[in-house]
Amino acid sequence: MPQRSRVTFGTVAHEWQAHVVPMYKHSTQKGHRHILAKHLLPRFGDKPLSEIKRQEVQTYVASPEPLASSWRTRSPRFMPTA
Repeated sequence: MPQRSRVTFGTVAHEWQAHVVPMYKHSTQKGHRHILAKHLLPRFGDKPLSEIKRQEVQTYVASPEPLASSWRTRSPRFMPTA
């Protein structure tokens, strides 16, 4: 059985930030960087992508926590994909 990927959310997020975010308008870049730094990296940064399940993300987005609710409407297009 092949070993599951150990690439973390943080690794992919930093690559996304370096290569994709610069294509957006400055104000959008600023918002995405803020969401990533304040909300997503603290929650998912050290976690391997293979261990982040859809249910975990949905639960986090739906939670009443300020960390989740402030970016709820942006999450479908914001979340980096591997």
